[in-house]
Amino acid sequence: MEATPRILELRGAEIEKANHAYGTNGIITEVEMPLAPAHDWVDVIMAFPSFMEAARFAEAVTLADGIVKKLATVVAAPVPQQYFRHFEGRIPAGMSITMLMIAAPFLEAFEALKVKHGATQAEIYRCPTEEAVVPLYEFSWNHTTLQALKLDRGITYLQTLFPPPGHMALVEKMEALFGDEVPMHLEFVRFGGHVTCFGLQLVRYTSEERLAEIIRIHEANGCPVFNPHAFSLEEGGMKRVDARQLAFKKEADPLGLLNPGKMLAWDDPEWSPDRPRTHYMYGDPDAPDIEERLE
Repeated sequence: MEATPRILELRGAEIEKANHAYGTNGIITEVEMPLAPAHDWVDVIMAFPSFMEAARFAEAVTLADGIVKKLATVVAAPVPQQYFRHFEGRIPAGMSITMLMIAAPFLEAFEALKVKHGATQAEIYRCPTEEAVVPLYEFSWNHTTLQALKLDRGITYLQTLFPPPGHMALVEKMEALFGDEVPMHLEFVRFGGHVTCFGLQLVRYTSEERLAEIIRIHEANGCPVFNPHAFSLEEGGMKRVDARQLAFKKEADPLGLLNPGKMLAWDDPEWSPDRPRTHYMYGDPDAPDIEERLE
């Protein structure tokens, strides 16, 4: 991309120049990362009569520091029954599910948590992750959407943050507002000590106008949507111009040949969103840190 090509090494905070830039300002040829201890993971599916019961149990597992876990996913009925063909016949009708991946040494603590929350009868599936078995991560995050699209091409999805500490009330409100038009799907996460959840809700698509209205209603209620229906960096997740990534593109891709059109700031460095956003996934060095932003 340059007259004299170079190999640049980015370390520490410098990686933010290229992180989530989607190939707009460089080609990553090698990544170095720290490792975590390896665990044997056990897949567990819990079924609950209501979505909020499933969500509250997933949050309890996420909050349990004494249980090492890899996944805490919640999917509202009837999505698992309609689209999870691998588990056909296993998930009772009308039941929402919590899908968990628990490290094997911590199953005893997990059993105690089930008793504490009155969920001893909720477990419907348990399996160590083996080569012959489809692991639960194939039904989580945006794989949930992919499973649905195999059977229903009228499905799309959203990417939503439910900011803590009121995230559960927001989830309950959005589920009540939209029902099966926007079947709820949550992924519980921990950011800087804060537990919250992202929504990767399915949307039963009817029109562009209705999709825009659904996004508007979420944002008006304090649930920012990282719009997966927008092509550009700024419109989709950042909701702002990332000055560091723009400066790095000018340095590493001076002719703007990489992924043209993806970075709006290349043509308009003063771009700003039409609608204000109050919670961002990313921030510039002068912005509040992640704990402050999530609060």
